[in-house]
Amino acid sequence: MSMGSGVLFIGGKAPREAPVLRCDRDELLLLAADSGLHHADRYGIEPDLILGDFDSIDPGSLHADYSHVPREVHPAAKDLTDTELGLHYLWERGVETITMIGGGGGRLDHLLGIYTLFDRFRYPRQWLTDGAEVVVIDEFTEFPVQSGDTVSFFPAGPDTCRMKTDGLRWNLDGLEWRKGDAGISNEFIESVCRVEVLSGRLLMVRALRSPVSLPWTAV
Repeated sequence: MSMGSGVLFIGGKAPREAPVLRCDRDELLLLAADSGLHHADRYGIEPDLILGDFDSIDPGSLHADYSHVPREVHPAAKDLTDTELGLHYLWERGVETITMIGGGGGRLDHLLGIYTLFDRFRYPRQWLTDGAEVVVIDEFTEFPVQSGDTVSFFPAGPDTCRMKTDGLRWNLDGLEWRKGDAGISNEFIESVCRVEVLSGRLLMVRALRSPVSLPWTAV
């Protein structure tokens, strides 16, 4: 089976409101990694698969309520995290656009581990926590925004990031960013923001506005 888009529910804090699925349910592959099942359950979304070592999921009602859903059980002592297992499962099935939901708060090492996923050869496109949205931009992208909102940008991946922007209080034209660089607390000044990445890729981090539509696409 090959899908264009997928959603991976992971442990940690997630948006309060359920995402709005903009495409038919059978066009999305939905996975829950371990306690990410709690988010799917709260949103009223049944995943296509549950996977992980199940060391942090409610062992009671959720297991019973979703006993009919296929699952992959992995040992607690393993090389990949439950989040990584979910990503690899989706990629192996041809999913091109992956949104991760959850991962906010909690342990700092878990948070940094998720951040490193965006530096790899294959990476998710979007990450939604309880208060922030992270989006990968690696080409020309135009998207609606709320004027006055704060936004930050970080380079991702191994290559030097060069970009052109329009709609920001401090545009990023002509800059060359490497690992360790960042643009913190910029601001949208128009209703549309345009970002053209000339090399490398950017992570855009902005406050989460709910409800969020999935899968994420630019205008």
